[in-house]
Amino acid sequence: MNTVDRFQALAELDHVTGCINWRSAGDRQVYGVFWLDQKAQRANRVSYNLFIGPIPRGLVIKHSCNNKRCVNSMHLKADTQGQNHEDALNGGLMPVGEECARSDLTEDDVRSMRKEYKEGRTSYGKLGKKYGIAGPTVFRIVKRIYWNHI
Repeated sequence: MNTVDRFQALAELDHVTGCINWRSAGDRQVYGVFWLDQKAQRANRVSYNLFIGPIPRGLVIKHSCNNKRCVNSMHLKADTQGQNHEDALNGGLMPVGEECARSDLTEDDVRSMRKEYKEGRTSYGKLGKKYGIAGPTVFRIVKRIYWNHI
């Protein structure tokens, strides 16, 4: 069986969404995995290579359907990691603020921090100590580089 036939045998069309969902093994991030050249490779990247062409150097493959198991080449696009990340944030696919498991702050903390700094009562360093985070992180929060959704 050639590579294309072997690949297609492991995927199934969803007639409702148009996604071609990977039915075989996946990695920890839920992407499908396909063995090619004695190496495990993400199935979406293999699909792009097989049906569109080589992935340009430095680019990632993103899904227009937001379905990590989809290998439909019509749903795949090569783009920068930054644009892929921005699309995931804008599409509600990534947790932000308190929803992020690693967050040490609440939205109320962020509002209080910004208010205290705006009133001129404290410094980035003092706020960092108060909230258990680094001063440069406080700077990014106050300037709305971080936590810009509130």
